[in-house]
Amino acid sequence: MNNLSLPASETVQMAIMEQLTHLDLRMNNIKELDLRNVKSLEYLNVERNDLHTLQLNGTQLKTVFASHNG
Repeated sequence: MNNLSLPASETVQMAIMEQLTHLDLRMNNIKELDLRNVKSLEYLNVERNDLHTLQLNGTQLKTVFASHNG
């Protein structure tokens, strides 16, 4: 468990990771996540967070795991 904690008023902006294809953020305390700028993302795991908002660009997305969230 990484225990990454973000303030509720912030979202994660990852525009600099435009070539990212796989992202695993499970078991953190993330409440909001904005990955719309990550157009090459194919695999995402955000299980076991406290997510209330998840925004994605589904152009290349093949697999998403998002169970056990708030």
